[in-house]
Amino acid sequence: MSVTRNERSRAAILESIRTALAASERFEDAHEAEGLVPDTWAALPSAHGSDHRESTTVTAVERGTLDVLPDVLPDVLPDVLIEQFTNAVTAVMGHCVRVHTIEDGADALLGVLGSYRTEVTTNRPEHLPSGTTLRTLRIGASDAPLARTILAAASARLQHAGDTVHAIDTLGHDELFALDVGVTGVQWAVAETGTLVLTTAAERNRLLSLVPPVHVAVLPAAAVRATLAEVFAALQADAERGATPGGGAVTLITGPSRTSDIELTLVVGVHGPEQLHVIVVDEPPTGDRATVPATPAVTL
Repeated sequence: MSVTRNERSRAAILESIRTALAASERFEDAHEAEGLVPDTWAALPSAHGSDHRESTTVTAVERGTLDVLPDVLPDVLPDVLIEQFTNAVTAVMGHCVRVHTIEDGADALLGVLGSYRTEVTTNRPEHLPSGTTLRTLRIGASDAPLARTILAAASARLQHAGDTVHAIDTLGHDELFALDVGVTGVQWAVAETGTLVLTTAAERNRLLSLVPPVHVAVLPAAAVRATLAEVFAALQADAERGATPGGGAVTLITGPSRTSDIELTLVVGVHGPEQLHVIVVDEPPTGDRATVPATPAVTL
């Protein structure tokens, strides 16, 4: 059987990849000194004694099945996981801050909006409405409870700044593409890669996380997991108990939009948001705080 030119090229590319992978340093070895890979597993208690922890827990991590970790991590390692997640988000050109209360989350959101407002006003004066010197922002909100709660806590200050907030189900196509900022929740997060996991079964979020130039994701601290395998296991468990009726889409987000398909030059924000801000919140939302007061500036 003759070998085509494409097949030879493909074989050469694969061989080059194998050679490069074999010669490359493991991520854990390369970044442990930088603190990006803390020794989290050594702190794990063992359900069956120390010997079992070493032989079973670490093996579970390596093979991705996580037999022991889901029952142990939430109580033992939340702070370590969130620190690792924060470092990973920063490493992929994102921004991440952890806050304790809903009010702190509102302050963090307003800080993001203020910085972007200043950037647009200073660096992009052509975007300012005629006769104004300070840009007001158009903000889109998903129906995630934590996102709505934080926006409710910030509503008075948003109105004072002249910003407008719109629920995603009130936005038409043109209005959606005119937004400056999209605020969504996050269902899960992966500590080792800084990845956000958003599901449409839990909230309406896909366009808000993809279209506006700034994406602000509010993440419950309890939703941070060590690995993507653990998140997939949680998604599977949700599906099996009927918690995701109709299925829906799962979106994985790691940093702002990046592309280098033109002359290998990295460009940020071409195919999606140019800025990603993650606000990790310890306090869960409460039902009586998740409604934004009806004002001209806030149309949730």
